[in-house]
Amino acid sequence: MTRIVFSMVIGRSKRLLVYLLAIHVTMLATALSLLGSPIWSALTIVFMVCSFIYYCKKNQWLKSNKAIIRIERDIDGKWHLFYQATTHSKPLTLSHCVVTQQCIILYFNRSRFYKETITIMSDSVDAERLRQLRVYCRDPKTFQQ
Repeated sequence: MTRIVFSMVIGRSKRLLVYLLAIHVTMLATALSLLGSPIWSALTIVFMVCSFIYYCKKNQWLKSNKAIIRIERDIDGKWHLFYQATTHSKPLTLSHCVVTQQCIILYFNRSRFYKETITIMSDSVDAERLRQLRVYCRDPKTFQQ
């Protein structure tokens, strides 16, 4: 049994939903203004709607078994992702991250060709846990091999 040194429950983020909606509407308006063909416009609308639904499912705004609801780090530095369907991933390695005041984006290597990305917004998690994760990600020793 591995010893867990960090665990964080991830909830829904209203900020992320507003961001996703704004980005998708902006991209849709931009693409439709550049396209002249009704066929390409229809394909663009379908693509943007599918993209929005995918990200809403991934970030718990729509029911999905693939939504990540909790992350954990064990003593060996391996990360475990827990999904809505009460399943979890095999141990993952944190390859790099982006840390800001409002969000943290974690990039994991799942395999040689497949990466897993998690966006954690400040309004979707406990403030103290977010601070601990921010400190961990900013530590220079975190990504040394």
